[in-house]
Formats: sequence, structure tokens, C-alpha cells
Amino acid sequence: MVLPEPPAHTAGGPTAPRSGDRGGIHHYALVHHRFGPPETVSAIAAHDPTQPGLVGENLGVLTLRYAGGLQGVIINNWSYRGIRRQAHHREEIVIQGSAGAITASSDEVEAATLQPAARTYPALEGTWFPDAFGHSMVEFLSALSAGRPPLCHGRDNLRVVAVIEAAYHSIAEGGRAVRLDEVAGVAGR
Repeated sequence: MVLPEPPAHTAGGPTAPRSGDRGGIHHYALVHHRFGPPETVSAIAAHDPTQPGLVGENLGVLTLRYAGGLQGVIINNWSYRGIRRQAHHREEIVIQGSAGAITASSDEVEAATLQPAARTYPALEGTWFPDAFGHSMVEFLSALSAGRPPLCHGRDNLRVVAVIEAAYHSIAEGGRAVRLDEVAGVAGR
């Protein structure tokens, strides 16, 4: 079976070197905004050898475990060649808890509850690019103008970076679950 060539990345054209994504920092930032920092992070990442123009990993899975049993998985597959049309190849965020699960992609969110058994699909306004990033910038500028802290402040961003740092350690150690207090010293502050 012959696989089709992956589509060119929009940044820099088809021949530009591209950097892979070790766990989707933007996706984790979304999860962090809602659930805060996890207790442990484990990750795996790989490079698809059929994409020699890409620098770094283009396949990644980040597993997050929280106090109280909440678990989350962020999947990034920038070499996806399946039959489902994807705006960004294959990205998915899955959050599971004892009451149900939330599954999100670039264009759809599903919330499923166990008791009562139900599924809902909240309407999304705008698109991931450029709306999500544009709205983040507007909110930051509004906070500066109003003299208030932004919804996503520097301390939160340090915690997001700590999670990604924990993911790098986990990848280097074969997927070991890494506690946030092992890296950067910012997780608990």
C-alpha cells in the first residue's frame, strides 16, 4: 500500500524545515486553564522518518494525572495520513474523570456524562487559527488597558512550561511519570 504524501505545512511552504511538537504546548495551555497543573506527566514522542524535512518530533502523546483521579491525554500526530479530514493533521485532547469525559479536536468538542448518560456538543465560535490566538491577544491587551491581571498570567505560563519540561524528562526516561515538583520549582508556587 502506498501512503499519500502529507500535506505541506502552511508555515514556510513545503520545503521549509519544520519543528515537531512534543506534546502540544498550546493544547496543554487550554487544559491547564481549566484544570490547573497536574501531579504527574508522562510522555512519548517520535519522528516519522517518511518526513525528512521535519526537524524534531511530529508524533507525541502527553498523559496528565491530577489529584482526585482526573486524567487527561493530549495527542498530536503531525504525520497523520488517515481518511478523516483534519485541520491540523491529527490533534486531540481527551479529559476523563469519574463523571464522564470531554473530547476536543480543532473543530469539535464532545462532553459525555455517565449519570445521566448524555452527550452534548457545545457550539464553537470561530476557528483555531486565527481566532483562538487572536482572542488571547485581545484579552491580554484589554487587561493591560484596564490595569488588571490577564486571564492567563505569567505564573500560569511558567506552570505550563514546567509541564512541557516534565514531558521532556519523561520522554528521555522512556515515558516515566514525572512529578512537577521534580522540574523547574514553579509547579507549587
